[in-house]
Amino acid sequence: MDIHKPKSWHGWRDFLKEFGTIVLGVSVALAAEQAVEWWHWQGEVTAARAALRTEIAEAATGFYARRMAISPCLDKKLDTIGAAIADIAGGRQPDLHGLVFNTLGSPLFDSEWQSERSSQVLTHFPREELALMSSFYAQMLDMRDFQFNESLAWGHLSVLQDAGQRLGPGDLVQLRSNYHLARRFQVLVTTNSIEQVKRATRLGIKQGTLTPAQIANNCNRVANTIKY
Repeated sequence: MDIHKPKSWHGWRDFLKEFGTIVLGVSVALAAEQAVEWWHWQGEVTAARAALRTEIAEAATGFYARRMAISPCLDKKLDTIGAAIADIAGGRQPDLHGLVFNTLGSPLFDSEWQSERSSQVLTHFPREELALMSSFYAQMLDMRDFQFNESLAWGHLSVLQDAGQRLGPGDLVQLRSNYHLARRFQVLVTTNSIEQVKRATRLGIKQGTLTPAQIANNCNRVANTIKY
């Protein structure tokens, strides 16, 4: 086997030529590696985006749009409850005809968001899209607190279903307190639902709409428990 000695450089031109060849080879290898990695993450982003958009759409339609639709109905129910409490305080029999205590909303899930956060794929999303999604899910944490406290208030108000029984001063204090809490959280939930739907719309996610019959059903159906 013949062994050839490396050729010696003959000046700066040969040196630069050899150096340039090495640099070019390394650059091409690095660029190819980065291209493969970019292609991999683009696939991950596409899959994650589809899963997150589905989760956001379900929340936007199943809870936020629904709460916006039934908000006037809940306000009327609270008017009826306020009048009933005033009647009880005045020693009068309250008129609770037609008043039902319905479910206030479906659970809000963020399992896909938590999964994608742990996989680090979110760092490869476009900045504006990621900012909108982050705002949507951050608000969801507050909404869960609002839901929980609202459900407690309505749960305490449900004693009005037994208004035929004599209620004492302590009962009236509790009713008034929970009435005002229910009012407050009704405003908070509705206002933030509007903002959440706006965020979903900016992400290009369409929400389903409830028909008048569905709205009426959601307002008037009776539930054994107040869910959140």
